[in-house]
Amino acid sequence: MLAINFDGSIYNIKAVKKAISDYRGLADFSWKEKKGCIAVGIDNIRDKELKALFVREFSNYVLSLVGALK
Repeated sequence: MLAINFDGSIYNIKAVKKAISDYRGLADFSWKEKKGCIAVGIDNIRDKELKALFVREFSNYVLSLVGALK
């Protein structure tokens, strides 16, 4: 399983949930709010060729949603 911790002072839960919803066909996700961060677990990435890029692209997508989903 891959893990990403999004800093709560930069990222918001709405952006993370929206990104998970939009990417749900590509992998399995879990998430949990922790003190000061949002922890996201990623498992079973469907396209193995995307695995190396997946975390970076998902993180960039979440960041792009932050301003739009305050």
